[in-house]
Amino acid sequence: ENMILEEMWSGKAADTAKTADAPTENIPLCAEQLGVYYDSVKRPEALIYNIPMKYTLSKRTDVDRLKSALEKLINTNPVLTSVIALDGKEIVQRQMDDFICDIPVLTMNSNDAAAEEAEFVRPFNLARGPLFRCEIISTEKNVLLLFDAHHIIFDGLSLSAFIKRLADIYTNGTEPETDASYYSYIAAEAQLEQSEKGKQA
Repeated sequence: ENMILEEMWSGKAADTAKTADAPTENIPLCAEQLGVYYDSVKRPEALIYNIPMKYTLSKRTDVDRLKSALEKLINTNPVLTSVIALDGKEIVQRQMDDFICDIPVLTMNSNDAAAEEAEFVRPFNLARGPLFRCEIISTEKNVLLLFDAHHIIFDGLSLSAFIKRLADIYTNGTEPETDASYYSYIAAEAQLEQSEKGKQA
């Protein structure tokens, strides 16, 4: 799964799994995701599966441009708007209904920013979503980008690729294409795991 996430965020997966053919509803969870899901349900207040990051940017950063770049990247990667739900007896992932991406931009002094940062990482509701959160904070010294996502849809490798794609959109004005290839990969992996070949592996 780590390789899948890395390829998705780097944009490499789009060529092998066209968005038009990619399912986005009622996708079975792969074995690794199921493990994360069951543990998260047992410990809903635990933060062990949060993947937070903080980037300290120059005061010269164009906050409006950064906000626009973030929203473009999030809106074109449906995995970030996934929720985990029950479809009959099966645990599946699907996109949130009527999701609107509006990244908060806060202006405050450094002391208040530190307090905001301390409260930023908190549990996610897997069924309600979204399974990520993001804030931009502008202080008298710099601009802070706070990001957090649940490990069931994200990991360290995908975080690195996410930042690289964000930098490309912000710097070069790249218009990202919608990429739902993650769902195709996860669906194929789940299908393999359920097959006789997968059970014998």
